[in-house]
Amino acid sequence: MRRLRSLGLMLLLCAASAAQAHDTWVQPLPLRPLPAQPLVLELSAGHGLQPLSAPKKRRLRSLGLIGRPCQPVAWVRLRNRVRVRFGLTAPGLSCAALSTRASLIEIPPAGVDAYLAEVQPAATVLQAWQAQRARAQPWRERYAKDAKAYFRAGAGGLPWKKVRAIGQTLEIVALRDPTRLRLRSSLRVELRQHGLPVPDAALRLFDRKGERLLRTDAAGRATLALRCRGRQLIATTLLQPPAPVGAAWNSRFATLSFSVP
Repeated sequence: MRRLRSLGLMLLLCAASAAQAHDTWVQPLPLRPLPAQPLVLELSAGHGLQPLSAPKKRRLRSLGLIGRPCQPVAWVRLRNRVRVRFGLTAPGLSCAALSTRASLIEIPPAGVDAYLAEVQPAATVLQAWQAQRARAQPWRERYAKDAKAYFRAGAGGLPWKKVRAIGQTLEIVALRDPTRLRLRSSLRVELRQHGLPVPDAALRLFDRKGERLLRTDAAGRATLALRCRGRQLIATTLLQPPAPVGAAWNSRFATLSFSVP
């Protein structure tokens, strides 16, 4: 009995952590690297910009630079982040991207409530969860993640149109080059799943002043006003109720990051 209570406590703790530690992101170090210097990408999963856990290498499906053939030359795992070193930084605009393999998790009801309160899904998702909870069926979820970051190292580089949309399963598409933005400007984005716009989806926006929430319009678009310099992270989570009833939920997470000089 004691072992069962301990196991239940561990599941609750994991669920509470998972409710906050689900946004996986990638960023260059430094945020504005110099051309012809070693390129380091930092990966982490956490609540917004707060790194909480280091992604496992075996769970990555892909990691690299779009349009620039390259292979990691070093992988350093720290307590709550991973630093991956590549070759020399190419000049101009670059897009770093990663995707993960699907993983299965089970979350107790208290953890699910915290999770849904954070990701703000559509009303149909909340209704499906309440019906499932009434049947005393556990929440099992199969999830995968997509992340990308834009950065610029001097002039030149790839044309923006070649990296604006890179074909991720769930993708936050910036409708202008975010590396050209300045303070008090704005960025319009479009959320796409399998290339199609996603309306009425929550976008969580993080910067050094905190968190904001927007929802996409009928065309899957939303506008972010830039209110401070430094790192900017846009995150979203889409949940699909199980079919048939009793099967696992399916979810996809996506992030887009860049910096304002």
